[in-house]
Amino acid sequence: MAGAVLATALATPARADVVIGPRVSYYFDNSNLRTSDLDGLRDALQVIDADLTGQLREASGFDDLTVEVQDNGSASNSDQVGFAMVGGMVNFGGDRDRFTVTAMYGSGEAGTELVSSRNVTLSVADVQFTELSIIQTVTAEEVDRLDLELTWQRRVSENFAISAGARYERLAVTGAGTLVIQQ
Repeated sequence: MAGAVLATALATPARADVVIGPRVSYYFDNSNLRTSDLDGLRDALQVIDADLTGQLREASGFDDLTVEVQDNGSASNSDQVGFAMVGGMVNFGGDRDRFTVTAMYGSGEAGTELVSSRNVTLSVADVQFTELSIIQTVTAEEVDRLDLELTWQRRVSENFAISAGARYERLAVTGAGTLVIQQ
């Protein structure tokens, strides 16, 4: 113990032009939780399917036939992705300007379930036929993340420095799942 204290006291400051070191972190990614159901935010909108209405009118001969489609929105349930990221950094420069390049990579897994529904109503005169569709999608996803960062630090005085930088993040999601449609 005494030797370590003596070595620390006698050590002179290092003036390294290049410093290389490891980087490790644990990352929580919520990208699979970010879902928007813009149709669900407003009242359910019934839209006449002009193409299908025209085809059925021509095939059946009924001029008062219409097909309306109403999307009822969707709901999503996903796992938060958490995974370890590993990488390294290289720091170089002089006493006034220092640059740091950092690269990190991580991979994780998540599951997502998406349920949506829609109604299709076929109207002929006063008679209506309504079809309800429930669509369920269940997927297992593999998430790969790459972070690259370049920072610059300029020392203005002993107590003040200016920092700037650029960051690149890439998130790649691949997966497979099942789609079940019940009508």
